[in-house]
Amino acid sequence: METNFLKNWILKRSVKGLPSFEYDKVVGDFERFLSCLFNSIQEGISILDNNLNIVGTNLVMKDWYKHKKPFIGKKCYEVYHDRTKPCNNCPSLEAIESQKSSVGIIRYKRDNNKGYHELYSFPLFDDEKKIIGVIEYVRDITTVKEIENLTQRLKKRLSVQNKTLKEQEITIKLLFKEKEKEEKKILSNFIKNINILIKPILEDLKISLKNDKNYEKILFLEKNIKNISKPIIKNLPINSLEFTNTELKVISLIKEGLNSRQIAEFLGVTKKSIDFHRLNIRKKLDINGKKVNLATYLLNL
Repeated sequence: METNFLKNWILKRSVKGLPSFEYDKVVGDFERFLSCLFNSIQEGISILDNNLNIVGTNLVMKDWYKHKKPFIGKKCYEVYHDRTKPCNNCPSLEAIESQKSSVGIIRYKRDNNKGYHELYSFPLFDDEKKIIGVIEYVRDITTVKEIENLTQRLKKRLSVQNKTLKEQEITIKLLFKEKEKEEKKILSNFIKNINILIKPILEDLKISLKNDKNYEKILFLEKNIKNISKPIIKNLPINSLEFTNTELKVISLIKEGLNSRQIAEFLGVTKKSIDFHRLNIRKKLDINGKKVNLATYLLNL
């Protein structure tokens, strides 16, 4: 990812009196964190200026459009859509004009393959609250769209052939089940990448910046990542949430109706150990501190 503009942003906020070697480490850690954050996301990320020039991308976009490289500094519609002017109903133009996030579905043609992108555009502001560009989050929904189109065609065909209502429902449910499986796979990869690639770096930054005035920004960033992940985690199967083997055993026994003492006897450990695992499970499910019965919650997942 091109990070010069992010580095300049950091330089403007340099810590007065901080030794140069220590400051270089802070800048390097933060720059590596941003690169890792963008490149761990399994969907496309583009950063555009106000004129729709490409300022930076993550590795996914570089791979998708490797036949168009180099494309930094070129117009997004020129590189991504082979156009001489912006796309109709462009979400990024709308985000720049309205200064609010925007979303739209864009058709694409890449390497002779046609498909659909769901494009989210988020405005970027400077310190004076003036818009300086947008971040584009691009999700390939071709598979989902094809399933939806297939569903519509099947519904019409079933109607024409005078199929029974029950047969229609079974066919549509099977199709939507496949669609849901595809979406959960994408979301599961997203959560796993955050847990494996982002959280360890974030913890290192919290340690290195603990006495720095930017420490609050790191905590704010951690809170935002958690808020983004929360609705995704609620919709994922239990084995997608990075539980340890012991925690998975405890979960299984809780769902069987055993209490902490019984689980401890079954696993040959202390009740205190089981209580510790139960607490970690509640934290990972984001229900710690809430009046929610763990066994009921697990059975409803």
